[in-house]
Amino acid sequence: MSVYGSISENLQTNNFFFYISDRSLQRTAPEEFLSRFEQTSEAKQKKADEQRKKKQFSSISSQAKPDVTNRIPTQTPQKRLDSIMKTELLKDKTKEEIEYIWREYFKGKDTISGSAPAELYEKLHSNGMKYNTFLFPIPRDQGYEFIVSQFAGHEIHFTPLINFQAYKENAPECLTMVHFPDLQEEHGIVLMEGEYNSKVIQS
Repeated sequence: MSVYGSISENLQTNNFFFYISDRSLQRTAPEEFLSRFEQTSEAKQKKADEQRKKKQFSSISSQAKPDVTNRIPTQTPQKRLDSIMKTELLKDKTKEEIEYIWREYFKGKDTISGSAPAELYEKLHSNGMKYNTFLFPIPRDQGYEFIVSQFAGHEIHFTPLINFQAYKENAPECLTMVHFPDLQEEHGIVLMEGEYNSKVIQS
């Protein structure tokens, strides 16, 4: 069987391509015929890739994180800003300059980062201490997935509800956001960085 005959059989079952029954194009313009076939194959592959990218629900993690039942969250040592950068070099910087330095430091890293005005963070932190557990609905292809967030000091821990139900306080986090109030009074901002675990939640 010729290569064109094989292609014709594939085209007959391809929904993206108008099959030319008399094969006149195949005989008179084989290059154009092949070009159309390749475009059809690319379209089919693109659709398959899009299907794979659809948002799915997270599954239960295979194991919990180390036991923390005897640990009091508010007594967990607060991660300090000077463990990441030389804070003494920030004394003469403006708020805008510090925010720029912070963004540049995390650019290209597999993490998230940001900053918040001191007043806004104070409200967030105050509410988080009063109501330290919250549920976030995330749209999925067939409904919503719920993410549990818990405040602990200046940290916010996130995990899928399905993991929280299975492991309680030992559920592995999909995201841990750490806030640094070190510059809150002097510069009026609070910096944040977060570590994301793609093994715990489907993106």
